[in-house]
Formats: sequence, C-alpha cells, structure tokens
Amino acid sequence: MMHPEKSPTSTIQRALLLDRSALEELLLLRYDWLRDIANKTVPVSLREKVCVEDVLQESFVRILRGFAKFTPAGEAGLFQWMKTIVQNTAKDALRSNLRSRVVVAADNEPNRHIDESVYDFITSLAVADDPRASVIARGQELTQAFRVAVSNLDSKYQDVIQQLYFDQLSVEEVAIKLNTTPAAIRGLRQRAREKIREAMIRLSHFV
Repeated sequence: MMHPEKSPTSTIQRALLLDRSALEELLLLRYDWLRDIANKTVPVSLREKVCVEDVLQESFVRILRGFAKFTPAGEAGLFQWMKTIVQNTAKDALRSNLRSRVVVAADNEPNRHIDESVYDFITSLAVADDPRASVIARGQELTQAFRVAVSNLDSKYQDVIQQLYFDQLSVEEVAIKLNTTPAAIRGLRQRAREKIREAMIRLSHFV
C-alpha cells in the first residue's frame, strides 16, 4: 500500500495552499490509507455496530468542512491532521455505539455489500467504459470517488441523498420528513446528482 508521502507532490502543494479540489483528490488518493486508520481504531469485535465505511464517510465530511480553518504546517502536518480526524471520528462512533448502514466490503469484492440502489446510483453517473480496467477496479474507484463527492455536498443535499438512496425512502416520504414538497425534493435530488457527477469527473477517469 502506498504511504501518504507518495501522493503526487503537486496535489499536496495545492492542498497546502488551501485548494479544496486538491484536498478532494488527496482523499481519493489516500482512501485506502485513511480506511486502514479507521480499521485500526475500530475493534473487529465492534464492527457490526460501528461501520468503518460510515466512520470514513463522516471523517471526509469533517475534513472538508474543517479545511477552511486548517492552518498549513507542511506536508507532515496535513496528513497528521487528516489522520487525527479519522481517529477522533472513529472514537466518537465507538462512544455513540453507532449502527452501520453500509457494511465494509471485502478488498477483492468492493461493491458486494453496497446496497443495490446506491450502486445503481453510482453506476448511473459513470459513462466511461475503460476495457483495460477490471470490473472490480472500476467499481472500487467509482465507489470511493462517490464517497468523497458526497462528503463535499452541502448538508441539504447530503440529507436527500442519504434518505433516498441509503435509507431507501420514497420522494414523498423524504418530503414529509424534511417538511417540504415532493417537487422540492426532486429538485434537490437533481442538483445533488449534478454536483456529485461534477466532483466524480475530477476524481475518477471512469466518469
């Protein structure tokens, strides 16, 4: 596995200049490294109650939202900051004894446990078909890019995506929960899809 110091230098330098798109790229490039940190923090015996992928998703949200207040302290400081957020998020999840919604997929079958509606949503955003890439590699990169993209959405879009695709609620049910109209939810869903797709275009060559 690649270590953080092997990330492309230009991406790191842009992130240190507080370039938000560069931070998104780093989250994808260092996805496996950050997941390993979460895995080491969440005991195996508790993973039925605390999902590592949920911890990672919340960590990305915290990293992206906290970036505006981040004070660059060099490359080492950047990666230590990211590592600390993942560790603290995992500890918060353990303390809260969270129930998982997305089960961690095996390394060789990255999408096996992803809910069908979520996977269909991800693949619907992909238009490229690279014959050189295996189905597993393609699915893994798309899923990781999707998670980074969702983490960078405004909360109103995150809520709609969460409830429609992860919780599998209908448009009408989400409208009731959010005290708005089905038409408004459809509009939010469409804008969320556009924002996710724009981010995935930057992050994955399969879109």
